[in-house]
Amino acid sequence: MESISDTITKGYRDFKRNPSIVSPMLIYLFINFIIGMIYQMISFALTGTISYASYSGTSSSIMGASLIILLVSTLIYTIILLLAGSYFGAGSIGLSKDAVTTGKVNWSDMWGYGKKYYGRVFWATLLTALIYCVCMIFFIPFIYNVIGMGMYSSSMTPATTAIASLGIGLLLSFIYIILVSFVIYFVTYAIVIDNMSVKEGFKKSYRLFREHTSKVISFILVIFGIILLFILVFVILMSILMVLLLISPVLIIIGFLGLMILNLIFIVAAFFLGVLSYVWTTRFYLTLTEQPVFDEETIVSQPEEENGMPDEENGMPDEENGMPDEITETKTESEYENEEKTENVISSAD
Repeated sequence: MESISDTITKGYRDFKRNPSIVSPMLIYLFINFIIGMIYQMISFALTGTISYASYSGTSSSIMGASLIILLVSTLIYTIILLLAGSYFGAGSIGLSKDAVTTGKVNWSDMWGYGKKYYGRVFWATLLTALIYCVCMIFFIPFIYNVIGMGMYSSSMTPATTAIASLGIGLLLSFIYIILVSFVIYFVTYAIVIDNMSVKEGFKKSYRLFREHTSKVISFILVIFGIILLFILVFVILMSILMVLLLISPVLIIIGFLGLMILNLIFIVAAFFLGVLSYVWTTRFYLTLTEQPVFDEETIVSQPEEENGMPDEENGMPDEENGMPDEITETKTESEYENEEKTENVISSAD
């Protein structure tokens, strides 16, 4: 099994060798942008209609209809994004699998992976969201105390209790979300890589976490640490540019240009880092489940004996021929000489 550092290093090489892995996420971002623009226009129009109707005192039916249309459009927008994310997410995992296992990626295979697995990935995403929503039960004491604070506003006890219950609820929710994230981290990867059902994917992810708890947690923390380091570098550079803007008005133009370039670099780097996380997790999943992965170093460093070639230095025999060519030729010549001697003896005897 590979170490985490080897997984990160070799996963990056897999990505660098097959840059077309970024194509699913590029298409998804484009679709997200187009649909987002349409949704924003619809929501702005409906929000303006609702505001005008409430201000002018017109029929409440217009407000109600506009509100219903807004809610329905929001629901449709969310479902479309989830379906698109499931489709191209499955495509990204599929291409990452090809890159890690074979070293080659066929861009057109993305559509096959997306078409085959988007339904299962979609339902797995919905179930994951529902599992995360369970953490809302930790806020029931807070809600109860807020209601009590409203009923007994003359006393300070409900207010302090509500604040304490809010803090406890936030802490428990944070712990719950972290644990759930560790347990179900490999659900979509199990579905796509091993062609599992949604139920089997959740079971597989839980089993991997249970059997390799420390390794899974370490890997996720390493990925999180890389992302956190990237964000930290961005924040530091952004702070330096902001300080330059405050020091001298002469640097305003340079500072604004620097901010624009830095933001552009951040967006591009964040995108590639997101794609890399697919490759890293795919390789880690394959090594964790002891499935074969492509290793360029191993292929390059294979000894000649494995290819059936003779070792010239020590004169080892060829596996197919049984003996080296030179020995075979020498033996053949000696046989000819013996045959000639035998013929001479026979002729002299005659």
